[in-house]
Amino acid sequence: DDPTDDNTTNTTEEQQTREVVTGGFSFDLGEGMTAEEFVNDKDATDATENSFADALGVDTDDLEMNFTVASRRLQQLLMLRRLAGSVQVDYKITIPASSGTGTDTSSGTTFTASSIVASISAMTTDSLATLIATSLEEAGIDVNITVTTIATPDVGTEVVPTTTDDDGGSSTDISESNLAWTGAPSAVVMLFVSFLLTLLA
Repeated sequence: DDPTDDNTTNTTEEQQTREVVTGGFSFDLGEGMTAEEFVNDKDATDATENSFADALGVDTDDLEMNFTVASRRLQQLLMLRRLAGSVQVDYKITIPASSGTGTDTSSGTTFTASSIVASISAMTTDSLATLIATSLEEAGIDVNITVTTIATPDVGTEVVPTTTDDDGGSSTDISESNLAWTGAPSAVVMLFVSFLLTLLA
């Protein structure tokens, strides 16, 4: 007999459905930093992510943010207004537990998809700008922020492959779960187009 047989662990592949909240917002930058510099500055993007997570009471491990520079046409219009560019932020918040409730490890507070949507819906462009500006200032970054759009968040689901072994342990394939997020919802695009039309008017 092979002595290694006694140590063999059998695994079972399963799928877990989790709720996700997606949305986005955009902001203009004044003097101090261009849009290109901002999206490539880890301290700036981390400060933005941390301020957003704190405001929603979610753990940063459950929040993904994607920072992009606005279109070249819009950048040219912003230069005429003496602005340093516009940044689009798309986010995805994953509710980690299958029960639909997550926990912010830093504060111990719990959150659900409904509580996140309520918090974002209560935000104004001014209040979000203040949150981000305060966090940037604490990180030693001096730049003026003007939030221009906040998209209505969407709630959806994603299927996450998980593996369970004989000992009851489980692991999640995060790389595959990320494939379920295709980016910003259509509401973000519509708000962005509306903002562009306002500039052109």
